[in-house]
Amino acid sequence: MKCPKCSNEIKDGYLYCDKCGEEIRIVPDFEATFDDKINISFTDDIDSDVVLEELSKVETKEIDAEINKEATREIDIKSSGLGANVTNKTSDDRIIIKALVFAGAICVVLVIMGILVNGRLNMYYSVDSQYEKAFEQYESGRYDESIKTLKHALSIDPSDLRLRSLLADNYYNLKKYDESNALLYEMLELYPDDPAILEKIIRNNEEKGDYQAISILLENEKDSSLGDEYSKYISENVEFSVPAGDYYEAINLELYAGENAVIYYTLDGSDPNDKSMMYNEPLILEDGEYTIKAIAINGFGIKSDVSEATYYIDFDVPEKPIVLTKAGTYNVPVLVEVKISDYDLCYYTIDGEDPTSDDMLYQGPFAMYIDKHTYKFATISSKGTSSEVVEIELNAELITLIDMDMAKTNIINYKTATGTISPDYTYKCEQAYEYNNSTYYIVNEYTKSGEDEVQTGNHYAVDVLTGLTFRAILNKSTGAYSLEALL
Repeated sequence: MKCPKCSNEIKDGYLYCDKCGEEIRIVPDFEATFDDKINISFTDDIDSDVVLEELSKVETKEIDAEINKEATREIDIKSSGLGANVTNKTSDDRIIIKALVFAGAICVVLVIMGILVNGRLNMYYSVDSQYEKAFEQYESGRYDESIKTLKHALSIDPSDLRLRSLLADNYYNLKKYDESNALLYEMLELYPDDPAILEKIIRNNEEKGDYQAISILLENEKDSSLGDEYSKYISENVEFSVPAGDYYEAINLELYAGENAVIYYTLDGSDPNDKSMMYNEPLILEDGEYTIKAIAINGFGIKSDVSEATYYIDFDVPEKPIVLTKAGTYNVPVLVEVKISDYDLCYYTIDGEDPTSDDMLYQGPFAMYIDKHTYKFATISSKGTSSEVVEIELNAELITLIDMDMAKTNIINYKTATGTISPDYTYKCEQAYEYNNSTYYIVNEYTKSGEDEVQTGNHYAVDVLTGLTFRAILNKSTGAYSLEALL
């Protein structure tokens, strides 16, 4: 080894040049890549440069302190007059101390960094820590970051439902409703009665406008309280007013569903849809076989299940009646006469409505009703089967001097005078009849029967020109009246 100042060869063990007295500094050989090896890559939470800088400050202070200490010792030795051997020994000790201090500093750096890295790794692989981090990201609206954190946490523990629930909420806020539902439906398989999971699925489908999916979900839901809360999404099945089966008379079939629901039906056995016949009024089922299928669609467009019923009705439709009186206007009234079969009953109306068995029964010819009316007739069998309806217009346009109100008043005055009036009786001037070449109003007497008014069987006749009043005796089989003077 040569002196860096005078190039004199230095003897082994000497720390000073014996020619010029220059101090010889021995620098230990360290591996060139050592600093690279300790330059560990850290995550965002650990700033490695700051750590190394702080540790370097500590190392430098310790080394400088040792150097100062050794320098003081060296001066003391020189001043005491000890030889070069003592100086050499002191220099060797100083080199060893420097190396030890430096090595110790490196160890401290490695230990501290190991602790930091280990702590960060523990946090990285801790589900609880990752959940807290993801929740903080979710709360601050950083949904994409929260999703990334949760996916990492799920790779550690796929069974943690907290992570799945929070992940579903992130997707919801990003309007990724299908992705959110995919997670929630998996959770629902494990916890089918959890209302929180159900409500989140409903929330997603509300945003999507997929009300049919909500309806299916609620139909399978056992929690009745939840079903009540979201009942608006359930479309009730159609119900039939008459049970399916065999019948021997016509059926007036009504269909029912939930409020505001629209009912569609078919009669040929095919499944109905919103293009099928819309139900507006009762279905009249007569002779034959009917397979009726119906669905209800509520205000959210949710379809019910298909309701089905089959009816077999076996009976003969009766013959329609034949009206013998000709249509037209009459100044002189005539009897209204209809021909019917012997085994059927004929019913009629004068208000234009189709007759039923609750209307007036035709028992023979009857006096024409005053003014213009549309008469309808139908024969109805004992099984309730109605024939084709026959209608005719008749107008009794009478030539009179006495009006209808005066005719009615005449009868009331007579009943009052004779003490036969009753508060339960009412009188209606309704029909006209021709008798012995004179025209009469027919005034009928009614009484209450429950909520209905029925004729008592008392009839009166008032001459339309003179106002003369008579008791009218009706022959029901012929429809003719005979008149008796009132006493």
